[in-house]
Amino acid sequence: MAIDQEWARRVAAALDMLAEVYEVSLTEIRVAAYIESLSDLRASALEAGANMIRDTSKWFPKPIEWREAAERWEIKEAERRRAARENSRPLALPGPGMGPVSREKVLTDVRAIREQFKYLVNRPLEDRPHNQPARNTDQPEHQTKQGRT
Repeated sequence: MAIDQEWARRVAAALDMLAEVYEVSLTEIRVAAYIESLSDLRASALEAGANMIRDTSKWFPKPIEWREAAERWEIKEAERRRAARENSRPLALPGPGMGPVSREKVLTDVRAIREQFKYLVNRPLEDRPHNQPARNTDQPEHQTKQGRT
């Protein structure tokens, strides 16, 4: 199986970093075994896995331990990308995928906004003079500010 040279360079650099941290000598056979054992994983995952191992492990990793760290990083990275996609979606009206609490909250907010601006619905804009503010339609017209008629 042919291994991409850039991938091999990046993985070898991560392996060298681990060897330095854990003061382990790397033989040609050991490097080849690690490269072959981990060749199905992405270099970025192996680099991140090596950093995780460096930060959390007392011992130089076996290939399976490095694989597990890289796979844990891949899962976390996929979750991070999914969350970023969800957070970047534009706001929309509630749809069938929204839970009942979320949908009800949106509908309550829409009703509140409609209530605040109902004078716009009750009185067309073209009927209102430009310099006259909109009136409150909750009070009868014959009522004064003091509440007397």
